[in-house]
Amino acid sequence: MRRIMQTDKKTIFFLLSLILSFVVILLLIKLLLAAYHISGWQVILDLIRLPFSSSTKFFAVIAAWFPLLLVLASVLYAFRAGFWNIGVEGQIVIGAVSTTYIIRILQNSTISPALVIVIGLAFGVIGGGVWAFISAVLKTQSGLHEIVSGIGLNVLALAISNWLILGPWRRFGAGSLGGTDMFNQAVWLPDIGNTPISYLFLLIGLIIYFAVSFILRRTRYGLHLAAFHLNPKAKYINASFTSQSIWRILVFSGMLAGFTGAILVLGTYHRLIPSVASGMGYIAILISLMVQQQPLWAAVVALLFSMTNTNSSQLAMQYQLAPSIVGVFQAGWAFCMLVFYQTFQKVFRVRE
Repeated sequence: MRRIMQTDKKTIFFLLSLILSFVVILLLIKLLLAAYHISGWQVILDLIRLPFSSSTKFFAVIAAWFPLLLVLASVLYAFRAGFWNIGVEGQIVIGAVSTTYIIRILQNSTISPALVIVIGLAFGVIGGGVWAFISAVLKTQSGLHEIVSGIGLNVLALAISNWLILGPWRRFGAGSLGGTDMFNQAVWLPDIGNTPISYLFLLIGLIIYFAVSFILRRTRYGLHLAAFHLNPKAKYINASFTSQSIWRILVFSGMLAGFTGAILVLGTYHRLIPSVASGMGYIAILISLMVQQQPLWAAVVALLFSMTNTNSSQLAMQYQLAPSIVGVFQAGWAFCMLVFYQTFQKVFRVRE
């Protein structure tokens, strides 16, 4: 009974923290905009209204939301076992690079375009998994924390991507800053009308996200991961968590991120671009921390973040604001959320 009461308190405090932090950051943004003689409430209303003002803008938000869901699935999976997969950003990039590599080779071959797409997706998954495996091996064999190795691998992945775009894969006769040559249209993921959304991507993304959420929250394996998170020394009991187990967790997380990178180059951009990840990995980590790794609320907050990111440029031009105001909103909301939640935990002595 006491355990149930503790759980109920945590849920109540989480919801209170989420709502209060949202209200506080809106008020702070309003005060900040008031200094520039701009109606804060009008900006906030436009932020909510713009995604529904046309089908194009609505689909743009959805197109930004679903890759973020896949990255969230990757981050939530690793976090469940207590691993900080900071390297998820680099895993997205390497997944995109791996897919681009094989697509450039096979797109003009006699192989069926559908099979080329499948191979491209597989290469993205493998690329992301291999990149995560490097971090996993460094952790188990040398004791290097995954945060440190992940940051280093992120920088390396971005450097490799930029070198390929500006070097071996550069577009001849045009500037290369926009990315590589477009893939043949035959190997694009089928989209919905003229939108940047692939219906195949929508289906796969939803299935993967809710499958991972179900595994983490409703299965024995998810409980096993959570137990290791709460008691890291458990890996020494009956060899429940060997080095191979750690490898599997981080590699699977990396495979999900690599799959996201493959989806982005095949279904959204149709080429490799310098900012293919667009900070998506870091945003997913921020959201996971905000919502205390709760999949349902993570999806909701991810949708709000996608709305703000997608419409930031238009709002910036309309009100003569810096686009970074969106980053202030997101980071401020996360900070306030964590402060409120931890305060409630301490004041009312709620145990984890």
